[in-house]
Amino acid sequence: MWGRTGGGSLCAAGSFFGEVSRSGPPKYVFEGMSHHRQTSPLLKARARELRQHSTAAELRLWRYLRRHNLGAKFRRQVPLGGYIVDFLSFHPKIVIEVDGGQHAESLVDRDRDSYFRRRGFIVLRFWNSDVMANLEGILETIARTLAEGPE
Repeated sequence: MWGRTGGGSLCAAGSFFGEVSRSGPPKYVFEGMSHHRQTSPLLKARARELRQHSTAAELRLWRYLRRHNLGAKFRRQVPLGGYIVDFLSFHPKIVIEVDGGQHAESLVDRDRDSYFRRRGFIVLRFWNSDVMANLEGILETIARTLAEGPE
């Protein structure tokens, strides 16, 4: 379900799309969740490229996540099980995605979210415009999610 943060930002919480039965991650990568040795060279190169060409919203959120301690260590543009996530914490298991309008009602994103949830990750999605206009509300949502822990 979509929830609103303090300032009107949208974020994904819980199992808002439910489980989706699909074939899983793209076939050109090795299946694996955390070990670099299991990630394909193509996926690693794409993640490196995305880190070098981040959106303004991703950079704005990253500056804060990297500089301030919210109780979790985040990495950015990380290959995870055949996908690349914008921000990732392994302890606790949280995926944060910052998306533009092209992701609205995306079936691909629903499949990705379902894939991560089945593996124990909490998935938060924010719009680029909300990160730019209401960073404080976004950070409050992230801090609240970290404090609440797994569902």
